[in-house]
Amino acid sequence: MEALFRNFCERHGIPTSQSKNKGMQEKYVHDILENEAIQKYFDEDDTLFFNYLFTNEKGTLNLRNNIAHGFYTINDYSFTKVLLLIAALLRLGKHNYKTKNSIINEVEIKLENEAYKDI
Repeated sequence: MEALFRNFCERHGIPTSQSKNKGMQEKYVHDILENEAIQKYFDEDDTLFFNYLFTNEKGTLNLRNNIAHGFYTINDYSFTKVLLLIAALLRLGKHNYKTKNSIINEVEIKLENEAYKDI
């Protein structure tokens, strides 16, 4: 899920890493969610939801960390958590993803249509 979120950000020009003394380091999900650019794509409810699920602030589920690092036992997984992850996936998927090729095709079609206007 975190990889999907980071991929979304990268496709929309939202930085997910930062320069540190020892080189580049991935930003924490919380720091990415605080970026003003993310507000173009997700409303306050979405960012609060993502914070609740994936960050390590007090009172959050911190699912990203607990799942990725194997801190959960089989008893920690529940239907409710699965539904929350599906909801997060749907919120990420509500946007229209365009590849470079699809953008190039759109531009070519527009140019082609403009060329036929004069005929």
